[in-house]
Amino acid sequence: MVTLRREAEGAGALASMMPVASEAPGVTRAQLWTASESQTPRTAVAQIRPGADALITEAVVAEFLRLPDATAFADRLAREHASLGEIGVYSHLCSLHREGAPS
Repeated sequence: MVTLRREAEGAGALASMMPVASEAPGVTRAQLWTASESQTPRTAVAQIRPGADALITEAVVAEFLRLPDATAFADRLAREHASLGEIGVYSHLCSLHREGAPS
């Protein structure tokens, strides 16, 4: 998974990146996440810590099946769009199973 995240004000700057992410070689899904104050209430821990938590305003999230495709896309973002936000590459471990099938 590759993310391009913004913490700056002015949500909407990353919407133009959706065609770039959707058409990247090897991408399986691309989404645009947008922050909402009503969906991100302060947790009990955040309320007792000094200072406010930093929240992203938006993120482009592109999912890949293969790490080389993800890193190639992240490298492209770093070369061509680094000024838009922070780029991250994440690996996730998951399993697929069918209900009723032996484990």
